[in-house]
Amino acid sequence: MRIIRHPWPSGIGLLAAALVCSAVSTSSLSFSTFLGGSNFDQVYALALDAAGNVYVTGQTASANFPTRTGGQDGNRDVFVAKLDSGGHLTYLTVLGGLQTDTPRGLAVDASGNAYVTGFTSSTDFPTTAGAYRTTSSGNEDAFVFKLNSSGVLVYSTYLGGSGDDYIVSLVVDKFGRVAVAGTTSSTDFPVTANAFQSTFGGFGGFYGDMFLTALNYPGSGITYSTYLGGSNDDGAGGLALDFAGSAYLAGFTASTNFPVTPGAFQTALNVAYDMTLSKFALLLPTIPAPPVKGENVLRGPVTPRRPVGNNPRRQGIQGPLLRR
Repeated sequence: MRIIRHPWPSGIGLLAAALVCSAVSTSSLSFSTFLGGSNFDQVYALALDAAGNVYVTGQTASANFPTRTGGQDGNRDVFVAKLDSGGHLTYLTVLGGLQTDTPRGLAVDASGNAYVTGFTSSTDFPTTAGAYRTTSSGNEDAFVFKLNSSGVLVYSTYLGGSGDDYIVSLVVDKFGRVAVAGTTSSTDFPVTANAFQSTFGGFGGFYGDMFLTALNYPGSGITYSTYLGGSNDDGAGGLALDFAGSAYLAGFTASTNFPVTPGAFQTALNVAYDMTLSKFALLLPTIPAPPVKGENVLRGPVTPRRPVGNNPRRQGIQGPLLRR
């Protein structure tokens, strides 16, 4: 099964450079700069840190893209650039294999580390020793990599099964733990033993199922991974994380049996495609807390709580929950 991706509108990508702009509160232009070479260059995501530094990631096909070494003109690789608040380039890193590599998500933590995710058809996409998965598993695999504040690669890993796997969104918590969401047609996408949905729901011809995956701090393993979908097409759209470590996954579905909770705002599909919104409570927990009494939930992974004193009756479980 191969996911059919909708092409960009024909007018996008005609410019040979990416444009980065910043404005002050009076709406006057603070800086504006080109960034690119002589071929296709496009930005896909942007992030800021507390110091006002600007981070952008995108795709370049320019053999003469700044700092790029090797490769051929027309081969699309991932780039990550960091500019200071005045628009001056701090670092620029290019990463990719022999085939097309496409970034989709970018996040920056409090230490200035940058996290980038996307998908690749390259079987030689750069990975690091000890990473969760160092070899490609399918035609299109997802990837996640981390750069330190100087733009040096910390870790890089593939993520996926034998089908097509596309990450569309990424979040990082204050501890440097990453969660990603995307769409897969892989019936063997990696899931954890405590996944909410451990088997592939179905493929309607375009997308497959959503997935939600959390990586550990060093990028050497996954702490939680699950499918989310029904028997038709289900696609991920956006992912957000709150202060408690709960994840919110937005998407769309054509599945009449998409998982919903009792009492949800809308429990049935109305048209060919409807929007979806799901909450995984405590996906990246910071403070242990039991489920709220009386809430309608679909349970995700559970983690033993720390015993209180010597009384076994006061022990319990807590873990991610899926709410609608």
